[in-house]
Amino acid sequence: LEVIKIGSQILILPLFLSLGFEIWSPIIAIFLGHLISSSIFYIVFYKKYLPNFFKIKVKKLDGNLIQKIRLFASANLLFLVGNYILSYTDTYMLTYFKDLTEVGLYNVASPTARVILMLSTSLTLILMPLTSSLIKLKQVDVLRNLVRTLYKIALIFTLPLTIITVVYSKEILTILYSSQYMVASVALQILSVSAIFTVFFLINTNLLNGIGKPKINSNLIIYGTIMNVSLNFFLIPRYGINGAAFST
Repeated sequence: LEVIKIGSQILILPLFLSLGFEIWSPIIAIFLGHLISSSIFYIVFYKKYLPNFFKIKVKKLDGNLIQKIRLFASANLLFLVGNYILSYTDTYMLTYFKDLTEVGLYNVASPTARVILMLSTSLTLILMPLTSSLIKLKQVDVLRNLVRTLYKIALIFTLPLTIITVVYSKEILTILYSSQYMVASVALQILSVSAIFTVFFLINTNLLNGIGKPKINSNLIIYGTIMNVSLNFFLIPRYGINGAAFST
């Protein structure tokens, strides 16, 4: 799904740039990439494995179950909103306190550091339902060993990538963008180190969701957002993008 989506975007982007759509080109490419991949996914998955999915009649649900679902969903919604705010607070506050050049530099360093997080998706994709199943089956020892293994794998893969990014931050920015962006190297180094903790955070949030404790995730993201905003107020005016990176 991801390969089709990104592949479509890479092919569509230069086409619309050549047609003169300028800043609209990446917007159109992102939209069409999602549309194409979702359409193919629907055809391949639903038509093959769940052909009668939209014909299934929903039975009347128990009121107690609906309440549990509502509470679980509300806690997850709060977490997602908080995570979104946490992710973009730096950009908003940099825009307020500094000029757009620093905003641009930060939005070069931040996505470059997030490359390290690609591993977390593959590690956490099935963790929540798997955790839920193991808890239901009372196989706590199996779950404990699974989490220990995931921690080890996460560290084995993220630590070398982080070290490489920290040591060669200037070279990486020069290769991916140009030498003009080397001034964002310190921010990239700080954000790369934070990526290690983010991977473990993502593992833990899926684990907590799987054992039915999404409220803990919501509380954590609220505390993190408050801390990030507070630190940004003090650090961004003085240290710019490096202050924003340190806050994160």
